[in-house]
Amino acid sequence: MFFQAKTLLTLITFGRLLSTAAGVNLSQFTRPNCRGNRASCTNIGSRVCCQSNQRVFASGSCQGCTSTDFHSTWTRQGRNSCGRNAASTNGGRCISGSSNLRGHSWCRLCRTKREEGEEPTCTESVEPNVLEIDGKWFHLKDEMPGNERDALWDLWNNEAVIADMPAEMLKYEEEMPEGIEDSM
Repeated sequence: MFFQAKTLLTLITFGRLLSTAAGVNLSQFTRPNCRGNRASCTNIGSRVCCQSNQRVFASGSCQGCTSTDFHSTWTRQGRNSCGRNAASTNGGRCISGSSNLRGHSWCRLCRTKREEGEEPTCTESVEPNVLEIDGKWFHLKDEMPGNERDALWDLWNNEAVIADMPAEMLKYEEEMPEGIEDSM
Protein backbone atom coordinates (compact mmCIF):
# COMPACT_ATOMS: atom_id res chain seq x y z
CA MET A 1 0.00 0.00 0.00
CA PHE A 2 2.83 2.41 0.89
CA PHE A 3 4.50 1.77 -2.49
CA GLN A 4 1.31 2.62 -4.40
CA ALA A 5 0.80 5.86 -2.46
CA LYS A 6 4.42 6.89 -3.01
CA THR A 7 4.17 6.14 -6.74
CA LEU A 8 0.91 8.07 -6.99
CA LEU A 9 2.42 11.07 -5.19
CA THR A 10 5.43 10.99 -7.54
CA LEU A 11 3.17 10.91 -10.61
CA ILE A 12 1.07 13.82 -9.32
CA THR A 13 4.18 15.88 -8.59
CA PHE A 14 5.64 15.11 -12.03
CA GLY A 15 2.34 16.05 -13.69
CA ARG A 16 2.32 19.40 -11.90
CA LEU A 17 5.86 20.11 -13.03
CA LEU A 18 4.95 19.36 -16.64
CA SER A 19 1.85 21.53 -16.49
CA THR A 20 3.86 24.58 -15.39
CA ALA A 21 6.63 24.15 -17.96
CA ALA A 22 4.94 25.88 -20.89
CA GLY A 23 1.66 26.61 -22.52
CA VAL A 24 0.58 29.74 -20.65
CA ASN A 25 0.02 32.86 -22.74
CA LEU A 26 -0.70 36.25 -21.16
CA SER A 27 -2.54 38.73 -23.37
CA GLN A 28 -2.91 42.47 -22.84
CA PHE A 29 -5.60 44.44 -24.65
CA THR A 30 -5.95 48.08 -25.72
CA ARG A 31 -9.60 48.17 -24.60
CA PRO A 32 -11.59 47.00 -21.55
CA ASN A 33 -13.23 43.55 -21.49
CA CYS A 34 -10.35 41.94 -23.43
CA ARG A 35 -11.17 43.73 -26.66
CA GLY A 36 -9.13 45.73 -29.15
CA ASN A 37 -5.56 45.01 -30.18
CA ARG A 38 -3.63 42.41 -28.22
CA ALA A 39 -0.02 42.12 -27.05
CA SER A 40 0.97 38.66 -25.81
CA CYS A 41 3.79 36.97 -23.95
CA THR A 42 3.66 33.39 -25.22
CA ASN A 43 4.79 30.36 -23.23
CA ILE A 44 5.59 32.58 -20.26
CA GLY A 45 6.75 31.05 -17.02
CA SER A 46 5.14 31.42 -13.63
CA ARG A 47 6.01 34.64 -11.76
CA VAL A 48 7.47 36.31 -14.86
CA CYS A 49 6.21 39.86 -15.46
CA CYS A 50 4.91 40.45 -18.99
CA GLN A 51 5.61 44.16 -18.97
CA SER A 52 4.72 47.08 -21.15
CA ASN A 53 7.54 49.53 -20.50
CA GLN A 54 6.34 52.54 -22.46
CA ARG A 55 2.72 51.58 -22.99
CA VAL A 56 -0.37 50.98 -20.91
CA PHE A 57 -3.11 48.42 -21.48
CA ALA A 58 -6.74 48.24 -20.36
CA SER A 59 -7.42 44.54 -19.69
CA GLY A 60 -5.75 41.13 -19.67
CA SER A 61 -6.46 37.43 -20.09
CA CYS A 62 -4.58 34.18 -19.52
CA GLN A 63 -4.77 31.27 -21.96
CA GLY A 64 -3.61 28.02 -20.40
CA CYS A 65 -4.38 29.03 -16.81
CA THR A 66 -6.29 26.45 -14.79
CA SER A 67 -8.72 26.96 -11.92
CA THR A 68 -5.77 26.83 -9.47
CA ASP A 69 -3.79 29.46 -11.41
CA PHE A 70 -4.09 33.16 -10.68
CA HIS A 71 -3.23 35.86 -13.16
CA SER A 72 -2.74 39.44 -12.06
CA THR A 73 -2.53 42.84 -13.69
CA TRP A 74 -0.17 45.41 -12.23
CA THR A 75 0.52 49.13 -12.16
CA ARG A 76 4.01 50.55 -12.02
CA GLN A 77 5.68 51.21 -8.70
CA GLY A 78 9.01 52.95 -9.11
CA ARG A 79 10.77 51.26 -12.03
CA ASN A 80 8.92 47.97 -11.56
CA SER A 81 6.11 47.37 -14.10
CA CYS A 82 4.71 44.61 -11.86
CA GLY A 83 4.96 46.79 -8.77
CA ARG A 84 1.46 47.20 -7.37
CA ASN A 85 -1.31 44.63 -7.85
CA ALA A 86 -4.32 46.13 -9.66
CA ALA A 87 -6.51 43.01 -9.92
CA SER A 88 -6.28 39.21 -9.87
CA THR A 89 -8.53 36.33 -10.83
CA ASN A 90 -8.21 32.60 -11.18
CA GLY A 91 -8.42 30.66 -14.42
CA GLY A 92 -8.37 32.42 -17.75
CA ARG A 93 -11.07 34.98 -17.07
CA CYS A 94 -10.65 38.52 -18.34
CA ILE A 95 -9.40 41.15 -15.90
CA SER A 96 -10.84 44.55 -16.73
CA GLY A 97 -11.71 47.76 -14.97
CA SER A 98 -8.31 49.14 -13.96
CA SER A 99 -6.34 51.87 -15.66
CA ASN A 100 -2.67 52.56 -16.31
CA LEU A 101 -1.81 48.85 -16.35
CA ARG A 102 1.86 48.10 -17.04
CA GLY A 103 2.43 44.45 -16.11
CA HIS A 104 0.75 41.04 -16.13
CA SER A 105 1.81 37.77 -14.48
CA TRP A 106 0.49 34.37 -13.41
CA CYS A 107 1.26 31.80 -10.73
CA ARG A 108 -0.05 28.44 -9.55
CA LEU A 109 -1.50 28.01 -6.05
CA CYS A 110 -0.14 31.37 -4.91
CA ARG A 111 -1.16 34.25 -2.76
CA THR A 112 -1.93 37.40 -4.68
CA LYS A 113 -1.27 39.92 -1.90
CA ARG A 114 2.31 40.44 -0.80
CA GLU A 115 3.03 40.62 2.91
CA GLU A 116 5.71 42.88 4.43
CA GLY A 117 9.14 41.31 3.91
CA GLU A 118 7.85 38.68 1.48
CA GLU A 119 9.78 37.94 -1.70
CA PRO A 120 8.70 39.89 -4.82
CA THR A 121 5.82 38.38 -6.77
CA CYS A 122 7.75 38.38 -10.06
CA THR A 123 11.24 36.99 -10.42
CA GLU A 124 11.99 38.43 -13.89
CA SER A 125 10.42 40.52 -16.66
CA VAL A 126 9.90 40.13 -20.40
CA GLU A 127 8.14 42.20 -23.03
CA PRO A 128 5.34 40.83 -25.23
CA ASN A 129 6.71 38.88 -28.20
CA VAL A 130 3.63 39.06 -30.47
CA LEU A 131 1.15 41.80 -31.34
CA GLU A 132 -2.30 41.43 -32.82
CA ILE A 133 -3.19 44.47 -34.90
CA ASP A 134 -6.56 44.55 -36.66
CA GLY A 135 -6.81 40.74 -36.53
CA LYS A 136 -3.31 40.12 -37.96
CA TRP A 137 -0.33 38.81 -35.96
CA PHE A 138 3.14 40.37 -35.85
CA HIS A 139 6.10 38.72 -34.13
CA LEU A 140 8.55 40.99 -32.33
CA LYS A 141 11.90 39.35 -32.92
CA ASP A 142 15.19 40.18 -31.21
CA GLU A 143 16.89 41.03 -34.51
CA MET A 144 14.13 43.51 -35.48
CA PRO A 145 15.45 47.09 -35.81
CA GLY A 146 14.34 49.28 -32.90
CA ASN A 147 12.61 51.85 -35.11
CA GLU A 148 10.48 49.12 -36.75
CA ARG A 149 9.65 47.59 -33.36
CA ASP A 150 8.58 51.04 -32.13
CA ALA A 151 6.52 51.57 -35.30
CA LEU A 152 4.62 48.30 -34.72
CA TRP A 153 3.96 49.30 -31.10
CA ASP A 154 2.65 52.69 -32.27
CA LEU A 155 0.32 50.96 -34.75
CA TRP A 156 -0.85 48.64 -31.94
CA ASN A 157 -1.43 51.49 -29.51
CA ASN A 158 -3.26 53.65 -32.08
CA GLU A 159 -5.43 50.69 -33.15
CA ALA A 160 -4.39 51.04 -36.78
CA VAL A 161 -6.16 49.07 -39.50
CA ILE A 162 -4.19 46.84 -41.85
CA ALA A 163 -5.20 48.91 -44.89
CA ASP A 164 -3.35 51.90 -43.41
CA MET A 165 -0.27 49.94 -42.32
CA PRO A 166 3.02 50.79 -44.05
CA ALA A 167 4.07 48.00 -46.44
CA GLU A 168 7.46 47.55 -44.72
CA MET A 169 5.69 46.47 -41.52
CA LEU A 170 3.80 43.66 -43.25
CA LYS A 171 7.01 41.61 -43.52
CA TYR A 172 6.62 40.80 -39.81
CA GLU A 173 3.12 39.36 -40.23
CA GLU A 174 2.87 35.66 -39.31
CA GLU A 175 0.26 33.10 -38.34
CA MET A 176 -1.57 33.24 -35.03
CA PRO A 177 0.75 31.76 -32.38
CA GLU A 178 -0.08 28.29 -31.09
CA GLY A 179 -2.14 28.33 -27.92
CA ILE A 180 -3.54 31.82 -28.47
CA GLU A 181 -7.31 31.90 -28.62
CA ASP A 182 -9.48 34.31 -30.56
CA SER A 183 -10.49 37.36 -28.51
CA MET A 184 -13.16 36.62 -25.93
